[in-house]
Amino acid sequence: MAQGIPSGASGPGSTIRAVAQLSPDRILALHDAGAGLDGTERVLLALSIHQPGGEANVPLGIRDRILLDMYRVTFGSVIDAVATCSACALQMDVPLDAATLVVEAKPDASPQILVDDWSILVRPLDTADLIRAALCQDRTAAALTLAHAAIVSATCEGKAVAPDGLPPAIARAAEEAVMALDPMAETVVDVACPACGSVTPLGFDVGAFLWRAIDQAACGLLDDVATLARRYGWSERDVLAMSPHRRLHYLAAAE
Repeated sequence: MAQGIPSGASGPGSTIRAVAQLSPDRILALHDAGAGLDGTERVLLALSIHQPGGEANVPLGIRDRILLDMYRVTFGSVIDAVATCSACALQMDVPLDAATLVVEAKPDASPQILVDDWSILVRPLDTADLIRAALCQDRTAAALTLAHAAIVSATCEGKAVAPDGLPPAIARAAEEAVMALDPMAETVVDVACPACGSVTPLGFDVGAFLWRAIDQAACGLLDDVATLARRYGWSERDVLAMSPHRRLHYLAAAE
């Protein structure tokens, strides 16, 4: 099953090609290939299924939109997250609806900023930018690396200006323009505590949730194969070729 998803992250009116459901074979292949990889490498591996070549240069919002839809069409629309209240430390189960996490770019979002004598051209950040920022010695340097990466060019009265030479107000305008172009680049969900009423921001990492689901599904599939192989002598290929409904029937009969 495939699901088309519109996206404004790369500009008004743009669309993302339909994302296909992960088959049992694909889930096991990802599980094997992802063993030993870090989170960023796993994200790029999953993205390569849908967008082979240049995965690291896909804008972050589009990247996460693809991964979110991959999760939804394969594992369902509900994502079970956990948050800890920042005020009373209560651990909260937070079921998230994938549809509510989708944020469209504003129709008037533009990569160009014109303020007084300033002209700034910006672009959305991508995974390659995050990888470079992760190599920095501290968070301040990493933040500067990302801010500079988002600025394609800057001029004042027609003269080129380096990214670190922007006045604070212009730098903030550039940051806001990047966020407007790619609003899903960073997803934060406000969670209200049922005990004390305090609101805790929960950063949502769709890549981490997708891979947790892939790993859990892969382990379940391997257990099914082992059970049916012992009971009936079937090969892994035979078991994975069955529909989930038929496989469950045989598992019940094998008990």
